[in-house]
Amino acid sequence: MTGIFLSTLEPESLLGLPGMLLTLRETERSRSSEDGMRSITKAISLKGEVPIATKEGAPISICGPEGISGLLDSMLPFLKVPGFYSVLEPPSTQPEQFGVFSNNNPAYDINAIVTYYKNGEGVRQVLQYSIDIPEQPGKFLAEKAQALGVMGKKRAILKSGTAVESDTIPGRMVQPHEVLGKAVSPVSVLVLSVVAGYEKELMQPILGWVRSKIDAGITIRGIYHLGGPEVNYEFLFEEFSSVGIQNETHIRPVENQSHTVFQSSALHHDRLVCMAPELFNHELFSHPRMRLPELHLLPIAGSDVAMPDHPALNRDFDMEKEREAWPDDLKKLLATSTTSPDNFGFPKVSMLGTGGMMPSKYRNVTSQMIELSSSGDCILLDAGEGTLGQIRRIRDVKKFLLNLRFIFLSHIHADHHVGVASILYKRALLLPNDPILVIGPTDLTNYLHVYSQSVNLSYKYVHCEKFQDPAHSLLEMSDLRIQTIPVDHCSDSWGCVVQVRNGEEDWKVCFSGDTRPCDALVAAGKDCNLLIHEATFEDDKKEDAVCKKHSCVTEALHSAKDMNANETLLTHFSQRYPKVPPPMETDNLKAGLAFDLMTVSLPNSSPLEILNQRLSILTEYFASLDDAKKQNSKIQQAKIRKEKQQRQERAKKNTKRKKSN
Repeated sequence: MTGIFLSTLEPESLLGLPGMLLTLRETERSRSSEDGMRSITKAISLKGEVPIATKEGAPISICGPEGISGLLDSMLPFLKVPGFYSVLEPPSTQPEQFGVFSNNNPAYDINAIVTYYKNGEGVRQVLQYSIDIPEQPGKFLAEKAQALGVMGKKRAILKSGTAVESDTIPGRMVQPHEVLGKAVSPVSVLVLSVVAGYEKELMQPILGWVRSKIDAGITIRGIYHLGGPEVNYEFLFEEFSSVGIQNETHIRPVENQSHTVFQSSALHHDRLVCMAPELFNHELFSHPRMRLPELHLLPIAGSDVAMPDHPALNRDFDMEKEREAWPDDLKKLLATSTTSPDNFGFPKVSMLGTGGMMPSKYRNVTSQMIELSSSGDCILLDAGEGTLGQIRRIRDVKKFLLNLRFIFLSHIHADHHVGVASILYKRALLLPNDPILVIGPTDLTNYLHVYSQSVNLSYKYVHCEKFQDPAHSLLEMSDLRIQTIPVDHCSDSWGCVVQVRNGEEDWKVCFSGDTRPCDALVAAGKDCNLLIHEATFEDDKKEDAVCKKHSCVTEALHSAKDMNANETLLTHFSQRYPKVPPPMETDNLKAGLAFDLMTVSLPNSSPLEILNQRLSILTEYFASLDDAKKQNSKIQQAKIRKEKQQRQERAKKNTKRKKSN
């Protein structure tokens, strides 16, 4: 990825940006691309060129409405990605329609116009984008070129549109159209963001823009709509039909949000459901699979340009058929119980993210939700990127936000706090005058202040240190207590103990945050019902653990033993273990490896030991699948090498034939 294009600076468009930038920086996916948006360095206005400040060599270009530069600059102390991106922002002096964001790759351009609407907060700017592909030359007809005597380097000149003299027919000038197939007309795909309630204001400049494209002979291949389901699409489609664009050209947002689009992660979760129904929600991924909409902008193998490929539903996942393919020893261990964690007692702990550093296909970054009662009361321990999306997968989001009691954030690393702004924003929409308690380190206030300048987050911040003394850990108007413990990680890092002791309820949960083995945490969590402890590294990576101030698996288990924890869940695994971390020796402790969307009930005996048995077998099964994939990959690579060799041999024969002629 080399370009990020924002249509608005509204929270729905913006709040995911910090996590995306941090993930891209870590994966360094954008370094080698020469065709991407980093070559965009200027905006062309109706009045001429308007320079835009960029950072030389920045691999990511971010384009957004007026104000995006200042917003990103204010986030730099927390993003810690200086020089990683350049910013493209329309100058405030521009008219409604301003120029072209163009890159030096002639294959395509990214164009934009500025549209406006006015609400109670003032004039709001929205960028509308198009991906424009100019006319593409037709397929080079080698047989015709051969017949006309065009050889070697002259063919490339002919392809570029310049006539050349025949090598075999004296005085014969060969024109490009004689050896090229039918050209592909220029096409454009629009990416539009129309705000509900302001359709008329926003559509007027968009329609003018579209007319200018059609008049220039450009085919509108598809229109992606980024607006929500509340947008009046019937009105939009009528407006577009007035300029000749049919309804089938439009691609709307998916209305049924229950459909699954990331099939490999859904399949992974379904296997866990099959293996341990007591710990996972049965219905979570029982929906039809859905392919995301795609558009082919250029011909495929000489065919005509494809029309929009609208969302298509694939067949449902068949759990029983999946089980039939499992090894026999795993089948024997499958639980006969069909009890879902939804039927267990409270409190419950749901693992919303169990990976460290950055999200992966199978593990989101760190977050835990403790559900206190059937009324919906709950608390959140850490909120890494994507936490709100994980909650949406297992609970009613509105009920969660209305009943959230407080949020604890252990430290200011992105995989533990970047998701909190989205949660606060969504909650403030429901309860704008009811600030929620957020307990966290000092730098958290600066991070949230950046967002608070543009949106209402409605929170009350208290530093972790205030709850360090057990005598002052009782929350106002509550039987709920939280004690914070400084732990051995980065500066201002904390773990916590959450407990209720009121005669009717008596339970205690200890959360380590990120830390090396910590005596203070062990003392505070003594005799807890559940310990949630990070186990970032395997035991053979202890040097890495010491250097980065994390815990190994065995170290976490030793802390659990010293703490006399009734149950232990290990979490925050390095992304080098994307599916299943290596099996562990629990030393007779009731401990297990955590997975995303797993739910453990404190009053009920969780099947963690059985889970460990099944995991060791499932790990072998996954390894066998990976081996099969590698074997298939080797076969495909061998086939490709053979075809390449055959092409080279044919080319040599042709060269010899030409020389002999």
